[in-house]
Amino acid sequence: MTASSASCQSGLGEETFSRSVSICAAVKELTVGTVLTKVRNKGDVRGLCGYNRHYRLDMEALKIRYTSDKKFRKLACLSGLRESTFSISEIAHVRSGHATDTFNSLIKKTRGDAIPFVEGIKAEPEVCFSVIFTQKTRETLDLIAPTRQDRDTWVKCLNHIVVTINTLDRQKEYELFLRKHFRDADKDNDQCLTFDEVRNLVEALNVKLETERLLELFRKANHKKAMKHEEEALDEEEFLYFYYSILERPELNDVFDKYATCSGKGMTAQELMSFQNEEQQIGLSLEECRKIIGYYEPKPNIDFLSREGFTHFMMFSDWHHITDASHRNDVYQDMTQPITNYWIASSHNTYLTGNQVTGESSVDAYIKTLRQGCRCVELDCWDGDDGEPIIYHGWTLTSKISFKDVISDAILPYAFERSEFPLILSIENHCGLKQQDKMAHYLKTILSECLYTDRVDENATEMPSPFSLKRKILVKAKRLPSGMSENELIQEVLEEDDERDEKRKKITTKISQKLSDCVNYIEAVHFDNFDYSESQGKFYHMSSFGESKAEKLVEDVEIARQFARYNIRQLSRIYPGAKRQDSSNLKPIPFWNTGCQIVALNYQTADKSTMHNRALFSDNGNCGYVLKPKFLCSPQHQFSPVDLSGFQYQKFPPWKVCIQILSGQHIPRPDHEMEGDIIDPYVKVRIRGHHLDQTYLNKGKTEHVHNNGFNPVWRSAFFEFLVMIPNLAFLEFRVKDHSKSGKDESLAVFCVPLRMVQEGYRCIPLEDLAGKRLTPASLLVHIKINRNAVVGNS
Repeated sequence: MTASSASCQSGLGEETFSRSVSICAAVKELTVGTVLTKVRNKGDVRGLCGYNRHYRLDMEALKIRYTSDKKFRKLACLSGLRESTFSISEIAHVRSGHATDTFNSLIKKTRGDAIPFVEGIKAEPEVCFSVIFTQKTRETLDLIAPTRQDRDTWVKCLNHIVVTINTLDRQKEYELFLRKHFRDADKDNDQCLTFDEVRNLVEALNVKLETERLLELFRKANHKKAMKHEEEALDEEEFLYFYYSILERPELNDVFDKYATCSGKGMTAQELMSFQNEEQQIGLSLEECRKIIGYYEPKPNIDFLSREGFTHFMMFSDWHHITDASHRNDVYQDMTQPITNYWIASSHNTYLTGNQVTGESSVDAYIKTLRQGCRCVELDCWDGDDGEPIIYHGWTLTSKISFKDVISDAILPYAFERSEFPLILSIENHCGLKQQDKMAHYLKTILSECLYTDRVDENATEMPSPFSLKRKILVKAKRLPSGMSENELIQEVLEEDDERDEKRKKITTKISQKLSDCVNYIEAVHFDNFDYSESQGKFYHMSSFGESKAEKLVEDVEIARQFARYNIRQLSRIYPGAKRQDSSNLKPIPFWNTGCQIVALNYQTADKSTMHNRALFSDNGNCGYVLKPKFLCSPQHQFSPVDLSGFQYQKFPPWKVCIQILSGQHIPRPDHEMEGDIIDPYVKVRIRGHHLDQTYLNKGKTEHVHNNGFNPVWRSAFFEFLVMIPNLAFLEFRVKDHSKSGKDESLAVFCVPLRMVQEGYRCIPLEDLAGKRLTPASLLVHIKINRNAVVGNS
């Protein structure tokens, strides 16, 4: 089988690689495979170890297969032993060179310009690469290739396939999902499944059908009358046909019947156009509708959508995603306003991969965070024993990493990979003058032109815009006060829940002139009070607020109004309190409601707070900057996140949101297990946002559906919410498993800013709290929004 035909059978389509002859050649080369050296860090005693493995690409199964070496592979084939595998769908991306913690530790041990070796094998950056997986808990695969050409072939080919898989439309993605499970169920590898094997597989996929109905569909799909051990069996293509035949969607029958009225056979292009215009509020031409029919209709040679074709269109087309693709994929907001007018994706203690006391510090943690679109990362800098500044969580047992490595290996190469808008380095400086000077040297020499070094325009009255600072890195730190020498001691008052040492409320420190010169538009200053900031503070001054202090500021009606007004002119940063040693997160929504731009979260922790953070910054092309609503950008509106008396509803009217939860598809078991009882799913839906919108009236839940995780239907699940401040609101869905005896377990979630929600029949792709797509799990809902609801006499 050729590489292209294999890719076609895998659901990728023969056209996948037709754009590049070199990719086709690379695929052919990698199907034969290469001996690569896997590098593992075995700790302080054994250090870095190398293991030769023969890796090869299996395009048909979309997997990487590997054995210990070529000789072992031949023996494995002769003896019938299976090779080890991992799926390409598990790969996030592939990096070239020394770009992970494992390789960074190798360079440190090598010292100087000497060629690094791993057990006698050259490990120059030109032959090294790393496979990064989507699961954060999975260890990075660090590899050494025999030659640079071999390395480039693997990196180029794997990245191409990963991108292709990620950009597949949902129908092909779904087909890949089914093919993967077919092959996993084919234990004896004879390319077909008996009825019992098919029944076990569909039960593992949360499908529960009567045996008679299952057998009827099985025999209907068995076109070739294949036999296995004297039993009827389905090959892979027949299994796909069989599985699609059980995808009945009764909840779609009414809408299909409403529009498919003319021909008596199905939905014509004209009727499909009416459905898209009237229900989905998306204007499509007649020609576009004809193309949709040609793509989604499974029956050949017909020019209308059958019920089955309409079901496929509703399940798999990105037209029906709950959010507008242009908002998810494009920077569409005005990026020329002052940077204070934006919420900024921000990380707390970015270097940590675990808790705040004993967790590992990692250069790779910065890379992962930057790749997620984060635009403000934190560097806690301390004096290193060897004269080199280090980063770690001071006075704790967390491990230490080099400041220079973070700047050269993470910040410089990845600062603008995900977003071209400015990156803020939030520096907590605990170093002496000499190592502060080294920090300044590395910032200037390594970052070079990327580092923004222009002096502040004192004649200006507001901050520059994200657009004017594109591809620039700004340093947030304290500056040397005017007229003071760097040798003079400066007294610093620590915040109430400062993370460094709660017992030490006042410390003295020195600030290097060279490091001070790296600071301009984000100068860190101590916060006294709002009156002082308004009368004496500069627009480029920024203060940080510990969680407990910030909570007190947003609780009082008038103080919260002052805080919101402060955030119109100046930046503020909120960080988790010192008691969160487990790296749990504060609740960011109240601070976003107050206009706080930088609400720092522990990105390594999967919880509701990081879910809300992903939701907020999924808007505006996930560029890390989201424009705040006008009432948080202008003092004339006198907005308070606590009280809405006097709020101008005529300018910012409430919304009435009507949601009908229709059905679910492929709802996973708890912890995504393939075995266990069939679940009894139900859906909780609620509004998050302004505290007056987070009432019992703005939440609800469906009844649970007994024994059906495959296609549960909730026809009567209708909810109506009145949202007073829609521009601050999130629509949150949580799918749970009903339990008669214990706690209901969470199965999947999805959260989206209400302003991004599209009306009509919409598909909600379900995720876990870490943001991983639980393909093909989804919900189907119907949404209607009145964007000018009447509220009393306001």
